[in-house]
Amino acid sequence: MILQHSTVDAYLDSLVPELPSDSVIMEYDFSNSDLRWCKFPNVTFAACNFFGANVSETEFENCVFDTCAMGRLYAKQAVFDGSSFEMCNLGDSVLSEAKLKGVEMVGCLLAGSDCTDSDLTRATFWNCIMSKADWPTLFVGAKGADATFRMCDLHGADFDRALLSVSLFSMCDMSKSIWNTSRLDGVVFNRCKLSYTFFQRTQLKSTALTKCYLSMANFREASISNCDFSGSWHTSIVTADAKINDCVGVSE
Repeated sequence: MILQHSTVDAYLDSLVPELPSDSVIMEYDFSNSDLRWCKFPNVTFAACNFFGANVSETEFENCVFDTCAMGRLYAKQAVFDGSSFEMCNLGDSVLSEAKLKGVEMVGCLLAGSDCTDSDLTRATFWNCIMSKADWPTLFVGAKGADATFRMCDLHGADFDRALLSVSLFSMCDMSKSIWNTSRLDGVVFNRCKLSYTFFQRTQLKSTALTKCYLSMANFREASISNCDFSGSWHTSIVTADAKINDCVGVSE
């Protein structure tokens, strides 16, 4: 059901705004709106403008965002479980503590966004840009299992304190990214650029870094056990004071 703009206005002006399930909203201007605590179940947003909107603690479960402008979105503790984003601009947005379970993002821009302490369980990112020259994209404290990043630009991204398990990073540029004090269990990095990356005091368990470029990567004081570095270029990596046990392709 495609909703007219006047109908959307009426719902948003109600005391408890909750749009009908399976609605479609096209080219609506939500920019700089206060949408806190609203509920959008199974809603499709096509070419909508969310620039600068406040959606803190708003529920967007199983929604579709198609070519939406979402820069500088404030979405702290928002719920996006099961939602998909295609060709959306989320640059410089705040997604801290957001629930991103089962989210799929394809061709999206998240440069400079703050995803601190977000839940990435089963989240998938394809061909997304998450790097910015003057401010890193933050995944500090992000957690989850079965997350997937494919062909993403994560240059300089900050995953400090991240807790990830059984997740995949494939063909990503992750040069100069930061993983200090993170815990990675069963994570796979395949054909990734990881030069000048910081893994200081990181716990890597049953993790694979295969066919990766690891030149000048820093593993100082890291705990590395049962990991596979097969086929990786790791000249001049720093392993001072690191504990390396039962690993393939790297030694203390």
